[in-house]
Amino acid sequence: MVLRKNITMAYEYGTADLGLRNPFKLEGAVRLLRGVIAAAFGIVALLTVQTHVTTGHPLQAWVTLAVGLLLAVTGSYTAGSGLFQLMRFFVGTNAPASLAGNVVGSQDDEHVAYDASTLMDMLVGRKNVTYREPDNWMERMAHTILPRILFLPPPLKNLTLGTLASVIYTVFAFVCYGLAWFSATSGLTNIGKTPVLDWLGISLLFFLIYLWLQQVKIAHGYLLTARQSISRFGLVKLLVLSIFLPILLCYAHSHIGPLPSLPFSVSHYVILMVVGGAMAAGITLFLALQRMRMPHPATEVSEYRSNWQENVHPQELFIHFETIVMANRRYQEIPNRVYRAFDARLNEEGSNDKGHFSGSLIQEVQPAYHKPHNDPAFKLIRQVATVSGQALLLVAAVMLYFSVEKFVVGIHYPLVAAKAIFYPAFFWLIGSILSAVAHVFWAELHFDSTLVCFQCKGTYAESKISTGAAIHDSTRSENVLVRSSMTPRVLLTRLVTTTFAGSGSDALNAKRYVLEMNKDEPMLEALVAEVKDFLRNRQSIAHLNHADYNSASSIYEINEQTRIVASPTNTAIPPSHKELAGGVEIMADEMDDAASSDSVAR
Repeated sequence: MVLRKNITMAYEYGTADLGLRNPFKLEGAVRLLRGVIAAAFGIVALLTVQTHVTTGHPLQAWVTLAVGLLLAVTGSYTAGSGLFQLMRFFVGTNAPASLAGNVVGSQDDEHVAYDASTLMDMLVGRKNVTYREPDNWMERMAHTILPRILFLPPPLKNLTLGTLASVIYTVFAFVCYGLAWFSATSGLTNIGKTPVLDWLGISLLFFLIYLWLQQVKIAHGYLLTARQSISRFGLVKLLVLSIFLPILLCYAHSHIGPLPSLPFSVSHYVILMVVGGAMAAGITLFLALQRMRMPHPATEVSEYRSNWQENVHPQELFIHFETIVMANRRYQEIPNRVYRAFDARLNEEGSNDKGHFSGSLIQEVQPAYHKPHNDPAFKLIRQVATVSGQALLLVAAVMLYFSVEKFVVGIHYPLVAAKAIFYPAFFWLIGSILSAVAHVFWAELHFDSTLVCFQCKGTYAESKISTGAAIHDSTRSENVLVRSSMTPRVLLTRLVTTTFAGSGSDALNAKRYVLEMNKDEPMLEALVAEVKDFLRNRQSIAHLNHADYNSASSIYEINEQTRIVASPTNTAIPPSHKELAGGVEIMADEMDDAASSDSVAR
């Protein structure tokens, strides 16, 4: 028996339109085109396999088969993912993700960036915990050079810091290589007449490839918290390696066996890696700098504090605030996000008619999509990064197709195969960085919402109130009255939040981060006024409608007649019900006759 885990989907249908559109249409179209072309080259390669077999070249047939399968599979996958990005972008009524765990509704609370206590601290302390202090020297240096990098959302911040780390590592690696080259050319060491420098260049090339492969990993995993950073220990290890590696190579060349000379120049490939890395880093940092130009994020909160003496049960106040006041401020009739439900339990103090209470609730109005104002240069570079990245990936696929014969020769001559594989790998590496970086900046979406926190604490005392308690009254009202001395506190802020979209069922299920907190005094005043109207219009005495009033009047008239008939001046024997009714009818007839006589006299 297989038990299926209950998974909350990111899409829940509703007629409300949040105004969100697919942000990946351009990227999807370019990816679809690249995938189709790459798959076509793969199919052509597969069709030539039989020709190589019939002409007596089985080795070339096997290599062609491998390359064709690789191009056909990767091209088909790319075309499928691009087509998927062009399809409908499903946005449910529960999009985007909540800021904290939602205690009401069916939202998936796995991908939340905060909790209710953190949101409360942000409102009370007028602070934004999204922006954190750097925790190592490289990040502090980056924040010193670019102060506004502090205000980037965590995914963009991780991507930018990872790019800066790659640049710094690259520069430091060249410094270490330059020290070794200087010692060789100046005669300080005896490696000048050995191929050690060439092998050091090979080590530098592989280090650069590894470094920028890490950048590809960071760009693709931008939603993760891990990032590439620089520590002093890491730089010390690199420096120690750059010092001891030439010594080890010299020792191996002199005592173990001479190192073979390289038949090609490594500097050409190193320069290509530097140029490609500089282009990828330049585009990434330019987009990050343009993103940093957005307005300075505020941490402002509208606040109301007062003291009320009201005849109201604390639970009634919280219920009214949640079900009426906040419900009136829903966006497109979509329920609010409830991060903390009210809990105003009365704490008795020595008796059951007095005590103290406290309670709070936190709600967020459904976020509304907000399209940020981006500079035209930002939009242009983002499009250039997408197109150029996909173009470089296509160039890598085409070069791989035309390198089949070199791979066949490279089976016997590895150097030829190494040269043949370097250029497709280089274009794939740089193209992957550019396309992944552009995807991150396409994915960012902004939302506006209102976050409200209502707190109330105080004391209460119960008493009874009775009305209509005279000696001869038969209609009376008796209620238990709760007299509360309350100190309410309302904290309200207008949020600007951001999240990063994806494709598929988790389109808008990523964490949402708070960017700005702005005051909203008009909404606070309207909210408090509505609560005061509720308190002012409450009734402590049981209300009688028109029908109840007529019934009470009839009973009063009967009571009056009963007192007249039962008075000592008339008789000691109380009349029966029939006599009483007859007496009432006779008196009514006499009153009608008197009224008629009076009208005739007039």
